Amino acid sequence: MTEQSPWLRLIWLDLAELILEHAKTASVKRGSQIYGFLDSDQDMVDVYSGATGIQIEDSDTGIMLAHVFGPGAWFGEAAVLTGLPRQIGVFALNDCELILLSALIVEKLAIKAPTIWRAVGIRSSE
Repeated sequence: MTEQSPWLRLIWLDLAELILEHAKTASVKRGSQIYGFLDSDQDMVDVYSGATGIQIEDSDTGIMLAHVFGPGAWFGEAAVLTGLPRQIGVFALNDCELILLSALIVEKLAIKAPTIWRAVGIRSSE
C-alpha cells in the first residue's frame, strides 16, 4: 500500500507500516459526503481508489468544486494537527475506498514513534 501513496513513500518505512497497521478502511459510494464544513471528526483520509472532491461555499454561486483528490492523496491533516472543526467539505466523486487515520491513533502512535508528528507536518506542507 505504501507504493501508492506519495506521502507514505516520503516518510520512514517503519512509520508508514505502523500507520497502515492502525488505520481503518471505508468504502464510500459516489455522491456521499466524507465530511462537511464544521464537522468535528479528526481523521486524515487517504484515497486508496476512486476520487474525492473538496467543496467550498461561494456566496455568489453556492457550492462549488475546488479540488480533486485521486488515488494516493491524503487530506484532512489540519484537523489532526489543530483539533479544530473542518473548514471545508469533501465528497466522493465516484465509489471510493478510503484509508482513515484518526487523531486519536496519531496521538497513541506518537508514544511509540514521536516522528509521526513530523510526518503529519510534512503532509501538511505538501
